[in-house]
Amino acid sequence: MQRLTNSRLAQSDARIAVALLLAAAVCLVFSSPKWLVPAAAWLAPAFLLYYVQYVTIRRKWLWFLLATVSANVAALLDVMPFPWFVMAGVLLFDGAKTILLFMLHRWLVRDRTAFVWTLVFPALRAVREYVETRGDIGTFASVANTQFAFPWLVQLAAVTGLWGI
Repeated sequence: MQRLTNSRLAQSDARIAVALLLAAAVCLVFSSPKWLVPAAAWLAPAFLLYYVQYVTIRRKWLWFLLATVSANVAALLDVMPFPWFVMAGVLLFDGAKTILLFMLHRWLVRDRTAFVWTLVFPALRAVREYVETRGDIGTFASVANTQFAFPWLVQLAAVTGLWGI
């Protein structure tokens, strides 16, 4: 009886994992410059955070990488001016940076429940955005570029810079 219960829990966890990764992948695609749905840029990290914090399937990080890289390849296929294999390599490197960001968040937060710990991921994300905008591509890949539909939010850039958005 116990084995059947564990099997059902594993199937349920796998279904939740697939649903979360699929939702995040769809949001990543729709937050790309091709389709640009501003709310999708907020929803994708939320689905991924829930996946990282609560899903306990085997090879969780491999599935995470596969979902995010394939969604980004689909989203940026006609946007980035590179051959597909170069773009896939760049996005694989970006996926590794994303996994590192979520792993760092998972390690820092663990099982803490105080409100202040909800600010860890936005702070890590802002640091990543700041470091990446100092590189060669500048603000091309910044998530702030997706938020033009919210003028009240874009005005925050006057105080915090692009990284506050």
